[in-house]
Amino acid sequence: MRFSDSFRRRSPRASETAGGFHRYGGGRRRFRSIFFRSLESRYEFYRKPLTLNAWRKAVGDSVEDISGYTEAETAFLSDDSIDERLRVLAESNDAEIAERAQGWLRLRNQHGMDAHASIAALTKRLIETMAGPKTDPLHGQKALMTIYASTEPSARHAAMRTIAERSQLALPILAKRSAKLNELARSRGFKDFVHAKTGKDIAESTEELESMCREQIASTRAAWKSLMRRTETKLASGTDADWLATSTSWSADAGGFIKSSELYNLSKSALGRMGFDLDSMNIEVRMTPNKPGGAAYGVSIPDDVRFRGNFVDGFEGARGWFHELGHAVHMKEVKAKRAPFRALPLDRALNEGIGEVFGAIVRDLDWVRG
Repeated sequence: MRFSDSFRRRSPRASETAGGFHRYGGGRRRFRSIFFRSLESRYEFYRKPLTLNAWRKAVGDSVEDISGYTEAETAFLSDDSIDERLRVLAESNDAEIAERAQGWLRLRNQHGMDAHASIAALTKRLIETMAGPKTDPLHGQKALMTIYASTEPSARHAAMRTIAERSQLALPILAKRSAKLNELARSRGFKDFVHAKTGKDIAESTEELESMCREQIASTRAAWKSLMRRTETKLASGTDADWLATSTSWSADAGGFIKSSELYNLSKSALGRMGFDLDSMNIEVRMTPNKPGGAAYGVSIPDDVRFRGNFVDGFEGARGWFHELGHAVHMKEVKAKRAPFRALPLDRALNEGIGEVFGAIVRDLDWVRG
């Protein structure tokens, strides 16, 4: 018997639950407690193994078959009866019960829709399409890595063409997935998927995003002009791949005095002035030089938090390091004892904002001079 099937058989329907609240007043809180414990059990059953496996895959360690955990995640996040119960409990006069129900609804609506049964297959197709055939020398993230790291113009151009071709194949899948996400969001009472994620109208969200982009472009215009002049001097002509490689090399050259081997000690000093003891946090860090970018992993928040990345010498590598370190510190500072709050921060805007706060350390002139 599957864990999810067993849970469904034992759990009463929302209508029975609501009726039970009135018939058995003394057992009302006990039933709610059992319900929330069941949610946490189902959630933790798959969350930690999937996160740990993602980490192992990213850093090149051995991985295991996770199909059972993926199925459990999809079953849990596709179980509409849970949402029905949670909506009832979210209106409870008991503030603690209402808060827990609202927390679970937030997790399921803002972060669970991607793994819903109606979406999961499309997401898998999208990832596979962008990765390309396994026999392709540029399979997975190797195309991106080539653009960022190769010194051969012809190799960078070929990688850029490959990404463009895969993107064209992925666009119809992405459009279908977007339509399905909007449909799922509307079935849960939202205007669309953006409304489910942000609580705002799509026009309002778009205007906010465009406004932030305009502000950032305006504030960095002088630096962009300097970069453009440098690139034009270096490149009489070139493709997008050449321009990207040149901007990356500029970042490395300009900040060449920041060595990746010194990043831990530099961050120890910087975080110490912010009131954090980095050593005592026991955050595991792994360098992944053959993969672009980086990521933080809350294997078991706040006890087991890790991050990894391609942290090269220079400003860009240091910025990436501090950004991922910001995510890790954020997770280490979570004080909540139970899910879903222990599993938060899952708010992407808040997460990335904190990552950027730490990433901004590298842009602080006093820190750089020091």
